[in-house]
Amino acid sequence: MTSPLAAALDAMRTHVPTSRHAEMLFELLTDLLGDQGVLWTANDRRLRKLFRRDPLDATLVVPWPLAQLSLGGRIGWVSPTIDTRTGEVVPDPEPPPGKTSKLRGLGPGELGVFDGPARISLVFGEHGGFQEASIDDRFPSRLPEIPVALASKRAPPVELIAACLAHIDPGVHGPGRVQMPAPVPGGAEGAWMVGLLAARRALFSGRVPDEARYLVADGVSGSAVGFGPTLAAATAAFETRVAASPPAPDTTTHTAWDDYDDDGKLLKRGKMPGPDESMPWENPEAAEAWKSAAQPGTIDVTGGLVRMTGPTPDVALPPITVATVPRVIVPLAASPPFSPPLGRWERTIGAKGATGHVARLVRPDGFLQVGERVLWRVDPHMIEAALDELDSGSAELDAAMSQASAGGAFVRFRSCTYRWADARGSRPAGLARDGSSSGPRFDGVALDGDAEAQVVRRHVRIPRPT
Repeated sequence: MTSPLAAALDAMRTHVPTSRHAEMLFELLTDLLGDQGVLWTANDRRLRKLFRRDPLDATLVVPWPLAQLSLGGRIGWVSPTIDTRTGEVVPDPEPPPGKTSKLRGLGPGELGVFDGPARISLVFGEHGGFQEASIDDRFPSRLPEIPVALASKRAPPVELIAACLAHIDPGVHGPGRVQMPAPVPGGAEGAWMVGLLAARRALFSGRVPDEARYLVADGVSGSAVGFGPTLAAATAAFETRVAASPPAPDTTTHTAWDDYDDDGKLLKRGKMPGPDESMPWENPEAAEAWKSAAQPGTIDVTGGLVRMTGPTPDVALPPITVATVPRVIVPLAASPPFSPPLGRWERTIGAKGATGHVARLVRPDGFLQVGERVLWRVDPHMIEAALDELDSGSAELDAAMSQASAGGAFVRFRSCTYRWADARGSRPAGLARDGSSSGPRFDGVALDGDAEAQVVRRHVRIPRPT
């Protein structure tokens, strides 16, 4: 089936053939948006991301980009392709043939344009010419309008593409917003991620009352959270917390062997051992494997070490006060007006700020929750038996993985998700295992409302060994 973005991708490849064209397109789009745009840069402006302000309130920023540009290389690291027969790295494909450009300032780079989660990305090789492309077409978007705009021939192609992108309102994809009184290193996107996780923690902990309709969190560490029935009330509570204890970046190193008690209270922070040190668990095979592994902070790829580094923002963190703190604003929808078939309604927050609802039954040994979109498909009286049956088929594998886990002695929870599968062939409709996770502490940050609303989750607490 042809992708809805196929024609738009072909148009981008044709009219943005080099990294210099990509830079021109990005600059044109930035100029068109003017005060409606917010530019974030890193690596001496070689990495740039362009955001839009909320069309109804210009003090708020939509914290997912409309476009991003990298000059000098890709935006992300891509692992090499390995030939499974020989174990050798497969060489990169030759760039498609084309005329050598006479433009100045050519070099490697990457351009991405977005409409929410939909995306078109172009990668340019060492000589600045097109090398490869990728798309994400899983969600409806306005990106297919690009070839329509080009067909009008009202202006040069790059200008038409920029004008078409300038019509996109990324805010329609979610209600999450960020207020940025002062520039901060991570920009709106970085602040949003910090605040989003803080919102999920607060909801999971039970601190947010049912009547709260707004949550405001800081975008520095997520330590300051305010909530209330109105945005004004939530903001006032938030500012009180910031004034009492200004947030600071969290520099804590979390490890797989942090030791928590059965209530999630930290007893002792684990320390990352060096390559010649023994691990804090008694497993000679795991210890020997660790000694022969790469240094922390690197990845061993076919015998070579690849050091992973992030971008260096072009601004420093200002002194954080009530006047400068970035504010992440999350509207909270009311829970459904009727009682759930098990437990009580709880709210979760999706990647872009939408509220998802789950029916959660809390027990001494953990909790069981059913997302609102699968609630009608499962029998609440039979669900435990159905999950037990599913888990029995993988009990041996789960036990083996737990035994092999490097930090197994420090695991305090195990969580499994189950997704509804429609009937197929001789297989009847029903729940199927979708994934599992475990770790030393569960604080709710993994409860993505977009996903949790569509799955069943069973969470089991694992008592600390005495």
